[in-house]
Amino acid sequence: MNKLTSVFLIVFTLAVIIAAFISGMHALPLAGMVLIIAAAIVLKKKFTSNITVDERIISVREKSSRAAIIAFTFAAVIPAVILVLAGKNYSPVLTAVGYTLQACVTFIMLVDVIFYYYYDRKSIGKENEK
Repeated sequence: MNKLTSVFLIVFTLAVIIAAFISGMHALPLAGMVLIIAAAIVLKKKFTSNITVDERIISVREKSSRAAIIAFTFAAVIPAVILVLAGKNYSPVLTAVGYTLQACVTFIMLVDVIFYYYYDRKSIGKENEK
């Protein structure tokens, strides 16, 4: 899977999530977020190059930031789903809060992917100059 295909996959997933929010389907946004998380993890593993000893600190920072994003995603998705499901029975405000939390998680994952491609391109440009 090349980068263009992966970007298309992510944009398509975001479109499905937005359509699900608008139509009121509750399981589809969760499935979309799981798909986008899996795509980001797979793409990161696929495009990661061999790390030399000089790049150890950079590698540790990359891994820690990736772990922080994944931990936040799982920590936020579970309460978001609970709020959406509880909001149907108790209060529509809870549903709105759950959807907002899901949108925040989706946005963070999208920003993560965008910055990953930006820095990937930036590092390729530096390698071609040498």
